Amino acid sequence: MIISRSVSVALIASMLVAGVPNISWAGDDVAPQTTVNLRAAIDRAAAQSVTKSVATTPLSKPAARARQNPGGGGGSSAMIWTLVGTIGGLAATYFVVKEMQKQTDELTAAAQQQR
Repeated sequence: MIISRSVSVALIASMLVAGVPNISWAGDDVAPQTTVNLRAAIDRAAAQSVTKSVATTPLSKPAARARQNPGGGGGSSAMIWTLVGTIGGLAATYFVVKEMQKQTDELTAAAQQQR
């Protein structure tokens, strides 16, 4: 129990320290901070993405698209398989938790009989 507490404290402390930025002391030489114009950066990125997408995207042909996707559907069977998978996962989880409770109860009873 003490080991798990100390490991938990060490883990939480390391996560907090990793999130804190580097501390610069008063005597350290600190690089000047640069400013970034966010709107200009967004505009440049948007312009680049538009030019790339226009240059690389072929024009769509409705007849070719209709041949690729002749019919709709499939949504109901996907929903059924999703539900079956979810129910199966929940049943397996329930079974494993019950088995773990049985084992814990057996071990607790055996430990109390040894006393």
